[in-house]
Amino acid sequence: MSSKARHLASETSVRFARFLVSAFRFTQTSLEMTANLPSVCKFNYHVLTINVILSHMEVILIAAITADGFIAQSQDQVSTIWTSKADRAWFAQKTREIGVVVMGKNTYKTIGRPLPGRHNIVYTSNPDIKNRDPQMENLEFTNLDPTNLIKDLELRGYTQVAICGGASIYTLFMQAKLITKMFLTIEPVFFGQGIKLFNQSLDDINLELIESKTLGEEGTILLEYNLSK
Repeated sequence: MSSKARHLASETSVRFARFLVSAFRFTQTSLEMTANLPSVCKFNYHVLTINVILSHMEVILIAAITADGFIAQSQDQVSTIWTSKADRAWFAQKTREIGVVVMGKNTYKTIGRPLPGRHNIVYTSNPDIKNRDPQMENLEFTNLDPTNLIKDLELRGYTQVAICGGASIYTLFMQAKLITKMFLTIEPVFFGQGIKLFNQSLDDINLELIESKTLGEEGTILLEYNLSK
C-alpha cells in the first residue's frame, strides 16, 4: 500500500471512530433524558446497534540473532556488519509490507535515519522535545506503554506492526503479551558474549513453528513462529 493510500485509510478510520463515539453519546444522552419521564410519557426506542469488527492487530517481533543467541556485541553495534545480504533484503521487504516499525532509541541511533517506505516510531523517555521532525514525516517519537501504542496504531488504520529492537523493546512488548508472531533470522556467527534477545526473564511462552527456510547462500536460517495464547 502506498503512503498516500495508507494515509487515506488512516484518515477514514479516524473519522469513522469519531462517528461511532458521537453515535454512542447521542444514544446515551437520549436514554438518560427519558429515564426520568413519567411512564405515561415514555416510548420505546429502536436503538440501532452498530457492531464494529476491528481487524486484530498483528504485532510481529523481528530479530536477527547469532547462532549462540545474541543480537549484538554492544549497544552501538550496527547489525548490518554481521547479518547476511539475504537477511537485510528480507527485512527491508517484510517491514515495507507491514508498514510501521517500532524500535528503541539506541537501535534508531545505530541506523542513523528513519527507514524509508515505513512509518518509524522510536521509543524515548522524553518524546515531547522532538515528537516530530518536520523534515521527516515518517518519523515520530513516543513513550506510550505498548498496549496504548497498539491501540493508537489501530485507530490510525494499521493492521500490522513490526517490533524491531533492541532487547529492552522486545522484552517490553513480550511482557505485555502483545506479540502474536516472531520472525527470527539465525546467522552462522558466534559472538561468545553480548546482548541477548531479551534483557529480563519472561513467563513461559509457547511457540508454534510455522516455517523454517534458508535465506540466500550464506547459511542464514529464517524461522517463523506464532505465539500460542
